[in-house]
Amino acid sequence: MATVGPRLACDHITVALDLAAREHQVVIVDGAGKRLTRFSIAHSRAGIAELLRRSQPQRCCAADRLFAFEATGHVWEASARHLEAADERYVIVNPLATFRLREARSMDRTKTDRTDAEQIAPAGA
Repeated sequence: MATVGPRLACDHITVALDLAAREHQVVIVDGAGKRLTRFSIAHSRAGIAELLRRSQPQRCCAADRLFAFEATGHVWEASARHLEAADERYVIVNPLATFRLREARSMDRTKTDRTDAEQIAPAGA
């Protein structure tokens, strides 16, 4: 059984995803860019359902939530279709923008799925 995580305050949030073939890394930030939570989901319909449930702002409508991810490979297309079917808003982030943010923020420029999700959030906002 998956843990639900913290309840998100009524504010605009960005749900950033670093997509991968088996598991997606998720970072949720508030309107000020503060990280609220971080978790991973499976690349499956059940994973998307978990994502929608865990990222639902408390007492808010879905318009207060924006999903952001890179258009790399083909994995993003399935995620986009599922979000569209759920009437969710999303933006596609240029992978070069993610790279430039990581380059500007980190001296070691280490690339991991978790750090990429952290960089996608401000790029998508």
